[in-house]
Amino acid sequence: MRAMARLHLDTDLGGDPDDACALAMLLGWPDAELVGITTTIDPGGRRAGCVEHMLRLAGRDDIPVVAGAAMSLTRREVAEPATGDPRHWPLDPPARPAPAGAALDALERAIDLGATLVTIGPLTNLAVLEAVRPGALARAPWSPWAAGSCRRVRGCRPGDRSGTGTSSGTPTPRRPSSRRPGT
Repeated sequence: MRAMARLHLDTDLGGDPDDACALAMLLGWPDAELVGITTTIDPGGRRAGCVEHMLRLAGRDDIPVVAGAAMSLTRREVAEPATGDPRHWPLDPPARPAPAGAALDALERAIDLGATLVTIGPLTNLAVLEAVRPGALARAPWSPWAAGSCRRVRGCRPGDRSGTGTSSGTPTPRRPSSRRPGT
């Protein structure tokens, strides 16, 4: 019998469907135990509300959800979740704000449980965790999933979704082309 993989998801779910698909995959993965979810770039906990809505649809209200950082650290951008399409989210998803530091506490609880941190959004919560509680990430395995687009990333071509950019906005190095320009 295989051991269950303990996972903690850190996500910016509430916009593009990629994070919702990743969450659905984790919920259906028979060897995975999702011990918690934190949201990032989540002003007012609206993304956490989207996560809780999705968990209710899946019949999984047993997974703790905690809203994390309100904006990105690098650009100080606030990214409101995409709402207004009743096929995907309620017109006004219930906000689930959390007290300052609650996401860091949730991440540290997951680390203490031996969970792998699965990150599918900007790494803001993890950066804050390491800045405020140095060494916390050294105790945890983590798995960054590239699950975004490469908009506004130098070196990315518009519409290119082939792994040249990640949700964190960091381009993945390209292999040099052996073709000469114009050939």
